[in-house]
Amino acid sequence: MSLLAGLAAVTVVDGAGLKWPNDVMIGAAKVGGILVERGAGETVVGLGLNLWWPGCPKGTAAIENDDPGADLYAEIGACWGAELLRLIETPGWPVDRYREVCVTLGKRITWEPDGSGRALDIDDAGGLIVETPEGATTILSGEVRHVRG
Repeated sequence: MSLLAGLAAVTVVDGAGLKWPNDVMIGAAKVGGILVERGAGETVVGLGLNLWWPGCPKGTAAIENDDPGADLYAEIGACWGAELLRLIETPGWPVDRYREVCVTLGKRITWEPDGSGRALDIDDAGGLIVETPEGATTILSGEVRHVRG
């Protein structure tokens, strides 16, 4: 679900990509992310998106330079929700599309507790396949950091 929600977000945010699994990025700056909560037979999915943020911290950005007003907030939310529902109702999941927008692929990465390697691919279940000194491994969840420099 979180991968589909991320795909829906990059569909409605021009120029955006995904840092695995679901951080919405423009260039090297994070502009948003997905939160999925499951419980009591229900799933709640949310999109946090920096539409406008004067003086945002390094490593983050917003999609607008000036306050876009309430209409854009509602428009993006409605478009994202509609795209997410379309993706949910479509059989399977578009792994090839995910690969196209995933900015993590090809990058050197680290993850907790002490993993490091190069992101190679996304498997059919959405796992991140990483080449490590010990061989290929698949990460199924957790925070991944891109290594800079």
